Amino acid sequence: MYTYPDQNDKLTIELINQEFDGVYWGKSEEEVLTHAINAIDSIEGERKMLDLGCGLGRLFSTFAPHVDSIQALEPDKQRFIAAEKEAEEFDGKVSVKHGDINVLKNDIQRFQIVLMSHILQHIKEETIVEMLEGLEAKTEKDALLIVTTTHTTGENSLYFKEFWSENERKTMEIDKAEFEAVFDEKDALPVCLFSQPAIKTIFERHGFEMIGKQYYHYEDHHDIAEDIFANESDIGEGARDILYIFRKRHENNISANISYQFSFSYYKEDRIEHVEIQPEILKQRVREAFPNCIFEDDPEAENHPFFKDYRTAKGFLHGGGLPFKNFRFLFDQYQLKTEEAEIGHSSVLMTIFPEVSIAQIQVFLNVKNSNKDFLVYMRHVQGNGRKLHNRDGRDLSIRDIYNEVKDSLGCEITDVEETYLIEITKFDDYESAELLFEENNQALYGMMCGDEGFRHVPEDLAKLRLSANSWGSREFTKLAAFGSNTVFANLNQSRLAIEYRENRRSFDHQFYGDIDPYFLIKSDYAGINHGVIFSSELVMVIKTISNRILSRQSDFYNRSGGLLQEEIRKTKHFRGELITTLKRVENLSISEIGELEQVLLHGQQIEPLIDKIKYLLELLESELDLLYQSSTNRLVNILTVVGLLLSAVGVIVNIMMM
Repeated sequence: MYTYPDQNDKLTIELINQEFDGVYWGKSEEEVLTHAINAIDSIEGERKMLDLGCGLGRLFSTFAPHVDSIQALEPDKQRFIAAEKEAEEFDGKVSVKHGDINVLKNDIQRFQIVLMSHILQHIKEETIVEMLEGLEAKTEKDALLIVTTTHTTGENSLYFKEFWSENERKTMEIDKAEFEAVFDEKDALPVCLFSQPAIKTIFERHGFEMIGKQYYHYEDHHDIAEDIFANESDIGEGARDILYIFRKRHENNISANISYQFSFSYYKEDRIEHVEIQPEILKQRVREAFPNCIFEDDPEAENHPFFKDYRTAKGFLHGGGLPFKNFRFLFDQYQLKTEEAEIGHSSVLMTIFPEVSIAQIQVFLNVKNSNKDFLVYMRHVQGNGRKLHNRDGRDLSIRDIYNEVKDSLGCEITDVEETYLIEITKFDDYESAELLFEENNQALYGMMCGDEGFRHVPEDLAKLRLSANSWGSREFTKLAAFGSNTVFANLNQSRLAIEYRENRRSFDHQFYGDIDPYFLIKSDYAGINHGVIFSSELVMVIKTISNRILSRQSDFYNRSGGLLQEEIRKTKHFRGELITTLKRVENLSISEIGELEQVLLHGQQIEPLIDKIKYLLELLESELDLLYQSSTNRLVNILTVVGLLLSAVGVIVNIMMM
């Protein structure tokens, strides 16, 4: 349970008494809050306010006359009790909950105004990020964020620890690492004086644009007229505190999960004659190359976010098992960063399908609060050699990572196929995936295919490419496949998605006792939600097998020649492989496969590959018939010659006996 370190605000009160004019302190805040009130008064329509970290509820009376309702949150139990009592004075207009932004996770309401009064400087940066991520789903389009916090005019933020020593308030400047440690100390208040670049960067990354600021609580001021004059200079020198007003952006605020996927055949020695490699040998090789990798049966995989979501999705969607047996390795040592956007999470997955000697490698990126052009560019990254910075200090391209991981198998690699998936989890303020596709077909086509000229692609053409192979099962989901590219709108934080989960929760509680965890998955790994990862893997296995058999036909013919019986043996062997391939591929792609897999099959144009295999099989059948006919003719010729020889011998013997 969280406890605010400065109980009864003793340190703050002592600060005011030591360094400021007490009367001026109150009036300075009162004056600066009028700027916030003016911004609120400009909002048309409903005004629901969220007060994050309301403390004792001291600002309820300031904002209540200007809004329709206030939902206040306070994580400190004692302060929550005081705020709850204060809320009673407002006849139901103000309600208070004990906790942080997470207590609203399943609440479908959204807010037009958010107040964060002097809380940022007392919490960890990771907590600020978590709070802003939560606000993205809880705020309306063009929502206002009113933020008051401490301030420094420098380029870098400053960190302090405030505490009592010998009945005196003490302040000690510390570095960022020491600041993080203060949160584990008792009765010590961490205080960060934020630089404007730091505040602006963190809020803009989460879709909130600064539209105004006002400095207040100047050390040498005694009258608010001095504040007003100083604010005209827009410097803020000598001001301890600052008011920021942010507005939620509704343009170029896109978050997405990305997967760069490689599928390939692996061989022990000769790629023509398949030699099975025991799975245990492959596992050992991978562990030797990557000692810190996580195998799906390792104890640490039990609570790993990827494997937890993977098992949940697999259990719900494929309880009877996947079509191809596989085992998986996860490589978390690849933590990639780029200056152009925030990458919240990255890792690499290798899946091995031992029955068919195929492996797949997926490089996952979780991109937050980005824009259309950057996400178009991220499609280029799979093949253009662009380096991303890894946490171990190395600069690596996507292909560098692929090469490092596939080399750990110690095998010959052939038949490499590549595909790309972008799963959009947030696109501005869109709630409906269908509407998102309808109004942004050019941008979605550009992000899917990496077409930087998407703005000049005819809308009808972009719409055709997105609609030719599409799938969707909910209002907030829609998938389109074109060639080796897939775009998947999965707006799982939208109001429609939240309402869906609530309806599902109600249904499952009524009949099953609790909601199935599958419906609560909000994975940062592309394709886990709705099982797209399984469908994509299956389709790429089929494509790799198909292309493998077609690429080997030239090798087969190059090796033909020699004894007729040997040619017949090779032809029968190759024909057998084609028949086995068709049994695996055609049955899955036509009769047993699901709607989503069919969409991906069409996008990858696998049916023509299957038709080629059928045609090749027909040619081999004809060739085998000819070989058998040649063999039969040869045998007949031999027997004829032998018969003639025997007849001649018989004639000679008769002559000699005469």
